[in-house]
Amino acid sequence: KIEIYRGETLIRSEELSKDIVKIGRLSSAELLLDEEGVMGMHAIIDRSGKLSVIGIFTQVFVRQLPTRLFRLYVVSVLDGKPNAEEALSLTITDPAGKKIASQEIKLKFGQSGRANVITALEGMPLASTGGHTLKLTHGKKEVAHKDFQVVNVKPTGSGNLPN
Repeated sequence: KIEIYRGETLIRSEELSKDIVKIGRLSSAELLLDEEGVMGMHAIIDRSGKLSVIGIFTQVFVRQLPTRLFRLYVVSVLDGKPNAEEALSLTITDPAGKKIASQEIKLKFGQSGRANVITALEGMPLASTGGHTLKLTHGKKEVAHKDFQVVNVKPTGSGNLPN
């Protein structure tokens, strides 16, 4: 069974009927996520709960600053105590260390002691280029960390972003 949340709100729950389920926006996906911000095939999950993310992005390209990121998906696999329920905090900081986004996440670990985190942050403000940091914490303990760059790009003469 997989549960899909937007923030803390459960928007869908699906029973996994196949051994491997493709997740994405393409019509060939078994678990269709027809939302802006979801491109092609994003992930694959098997019956045991193993999640394989197809794309990991370390750069966000923007045309101007300040701006707001329409939607940022955060996907992670965590190990914990079997069948435990935990609360995590997700925070994103800018290059100066200022918190620009945060979200509380309720998580239930499976019998194997693993849990998949899939959440979306909407309207995240971006005011500067450079290194930003995403952290998942449990209390004061950091359980996941990912750095990403915000890059300001100028449109070419044709109005398209450079490759």
